[in-house]
Amino acid sequence: MVISENGALVNDANALASYYDVLVTNAFGNFRTLLEAVTLHPSMGIYLKHAGQRQGQHCHRHPRQREYAREINQLFSIGLNREWPDGTLVLNSQANLVPTYTQNTISGFAATFTGWNYYQTNQANGRLPTGFSPAVNYTNPMVLVPCSMI
Repeated sequence: MVISENGALVNDANALASYYDVLVTNAFGNFRTLLEAVTLHPSMGIYLKHAGQRQGQHCHRHPRQREYAREINQLFSIGLNREWPDGTLVLNSQANLVPTYTQNTISGFAATFTGWNYYQTNQANGRLPTGFSPAVNYTNPMVLVPCSMI
């Protein structure tokens, strides 16, 4: 679950240090908790392009960027192809590899990563975000911006 100081996060020590803190805090705990913390961290959102991705005029439009959705399946959890318990690859009746997910799976995952953006300070006391263009905030988890705010 790596990010890089090259590219969008170049010379942004606060973002990188905050992400490192999330990994240290969650490294030896529950995988679901770690995955949620990594998913909602602004550095990962910027690195794999799911932060600040608007849903468009229609709330149910699928996002164009599917990088993070693919990374979750391919690298962070189940991998590209099914395996037997001993680690050997599962083959179908035509001796082809059996994939663990399809493009429809990626599209579905990608839809869940639409509408997340930087934490907004006006969210105290359970208030909703007021817009989709908040100031950059690398230390608080991203928040879901309701369709009506986009």
